Formats: sequence, structure tokens, C-alpha cells
Amino acid sequence: MEKFKMIKIYFLIICCIVSITAFCEDYSKYNVVLCVYKENHTVSIYNTPNKDSIITRVKDNVNAGKLFGFNVLEKQDSMIKVEVWNTINKKLIKGWIKITETAINGRTRTEKSIYELYDKPDYNSKKTIVNSYWDCYKMLNGKYKKVSCNVDDFFNVLDISGKWVKVKVTGKDKIYIKWLPREYQCQDITGECT
Repeated sequence: MEKFKMIKIYFLIICCIVSITAFCEDYSKYNVVLCVYKENHTVSIYNTPNKDSIITRVKDNVNAGKLFGFNVLEKQDSMIKVEVWNTINKKLIKGWIKITETAINGRTRTEKSIYELYDKPDYNSKKTIVNSYWDCYKMLNGKYKKVSCNVDDFFNVLDISGKWVKVKVTGKDKIYIKWLPREYQCQDITGECT
């Protein structure tokens, strides 16, 4: 009886391993995984980077849990070739979209909750440190109260170079337009990164 139990446990472990590899997308093979920039925004998918004709249009449906992701395959000027997918089914559509209609979730990598942004998509370029949290004062019930403010970590993508994305980050009293390296990008379109 004990031997049968061990075989059953072994079989369950093998099934779990096989199902994980069969149903999970390996995002590391793509340079970048992006999502739709604005809520209620429709993104047109074109057949060429010249926007000759529209293949389809996609729009997130947050209430139904249907979010669209874009696996970036290549870039040409202000357009990117992508594989479009969603969180409901695995149907893939290949086409071209405008870079500026996309976004990426950021993630901090230290206990100090900072982002490292660069002037160029190169670690040797000038680096800017942006704190993701700071103290600020807000009017609450007629009085100013000290509260914690934070960076909106849903960044509009302005350009792509390899695994780097050029983003617009609103920090404390300043807007930064800089390059974000891969380690500060969340490749999960739901923003659930650790």
C-alpha cells in the first residue's frame, strides 16, 4: 500500500511539472512584453508597419478579466511587430502597432523602492535614481496631512531598443523621459511581479 502511495505522489508531481511547462508562456524569449496604454482604448493591429490595412482592433475588458498583451518581435521606426494575445484564450494575432499605444508595468528592485532610469539604452550612460515613494502633504478635512505619495508604475512606452523601453515617469515634482532596463520592467501585463 505504501509503494502505491509513493507511485501516486510521484505521478502527481510529474503531472504538475508537465502542466506548468505546457500551459505557461516563456516570456524570456521576447525582448519585451507590453500591454494596452489606456483604459477603454482601442489599439489597431495593422498588416504592415506602413499601416496599409487594419487586421483587427483590440481593447481590454477589465470587468471580464480579458487583458491584451503584446510580445514584441521587432521594431521599425514608430511601429512594432507583435504577437497579440489575451488572458482569456491563447489565440495569437501577428501584426504591427504604434509603440506609443503601449505601456509596461514597472517594478522596483530594492528595499529602498527606487527605479534606475538611464539617458540611453546603455548601462554606461547617465543614470537617474527615482524614488517610488516620498512624503507629501494633502488637504484632508480642511487640514494638511502628511501622507505617502508614489510613482504611478504603469509607464507609457515611447520607444524600444532591445530589452530596454523608453518611458515617461512622473516622480516627485518632476517628469522623467528616460530608458528603463529589463530588471525594472514587469513582464506580466497584470502587474503582478515580485
